[in-house]
Amino acid sequence: MPGTYDTLDLTAENRAHWMRKKQALLGLKDRFESEGNMFLYNNRMDECEGTLHEWSRFLYIAKV
Repeated sequence: MPGTYDTLDLTAENRAHWMRKKQALLGLKDRFESEGNMFLYNNRMDECEGTLHEWSRFLYIAKV
């Protein structure tokens, strides 16, 4: 017996999350640098840059 599912498109919310994270990082860059933690800054910025492309995010809710 096949199940059905609903989907929620979370693409806009996901993009907003990463844009906000990127803005926070940019605002804190000097602090990361003064603490000697640029590797953390760069790692997090790479995460942001990697997810701000034309990606889609969906949640699938199975109905069984």
